[in-house]
Order: sequence, then C-alpha cells, then structure tokens
Amino acid sequence: MEKLELFKIFLTSGLTITGGVLIFVLGQMILKFVIEPIHEFNKLKGEIAYSLVFYANVYMNVPLSYTDLSEDRQDRDKAQQVFRGLASQLCPRARIIPWLKIWESLKFVPKYKNIIEATKDLIGLSNSIHEVTTNVNRMRRERIEAHLNIQAI
Repeated sequence: MEKLELFKIFLTSGLTITGGVLIFVLGQMILKFVIEPIHEFNKLKGEIAYSLVFYANVYMNVPLSYTDLSEDRQDRDKAQQVFRGLASQLCPRARIIPWLKIWESLKFVPKYKNIIEATKDLIGLSNSIHEVTTNVNRMRRERIEAHLNIQAI
C-alpha cells in the first residue's frame, strides 16, 4: 500500500512538472512565432512615424534653387536612405507574421494591400527627396499615415 501511495505522489509530481514545462514551451513558441513578429512590425510603424516627423523639414521644405540643394544635400541623402530602408523592411516584416489575414481582420495589423501601398509611397518619398515636389510629398505622407493607421504629424 505504501508503494502505491509513493507511486501516485511521484506520478502526480511528474505529470505536474511535465504539464508545466509543456505549457511554458507552448507559451514561448506563441511568443516567438506570433507575438514578436507583430510587435516588430508595430515597432517599424513607430520608426516610420518618427521618420516622417523627423525628416519633415527635409521633404516638405524643398530647396528653391539648385545651390540650396547642394548645401543640405547630406541631410537629403540621409533622409532618402532612411525612407528607402524603411520601405524595404515593411513588406518582409508583414510577411513573417503567421496568420496575417486573421490579425488583419482583428485590426492588429493593417491589410496587406495597404502595407504595399505604404511601401510604394515610402519609395516615392525617398525618390523625390531631391526634387521640388512639396505637395506630392505631403500627399504621400498622408497616404502612408492612412495606410498604416499612424499619425505622424
């Protein structure tokens, strides 16, 4: 009788520990493969919002002459690289989110077609940094904000 009780105690302890480990592992898998990709995507949206504000003086105050352009060329080159880099990260970060359609329908992430449109506008903004396109850049910024559901300014 004593051996049976001891066996039950060890069995209960073993099953409890095994169950705890399985739940921990499952939780870590959900965290790593579901929550972290969504979190990384939202961090990228934050970087985009930050860059839209930080570089607004560059893409909204287009130089009036080519001599002005040469003076702030480094700032414009930097902004161009930043917007191109953000555009190149947007779609891949969205694609690694498992069950993207489900998260889209729950409004955790924007619709993928909106992400593609925001990517196009970020590329357009990057391409037009050195041009006189203030109104076009304003429209691009507004579309990026709308497509990604962010408010930069």
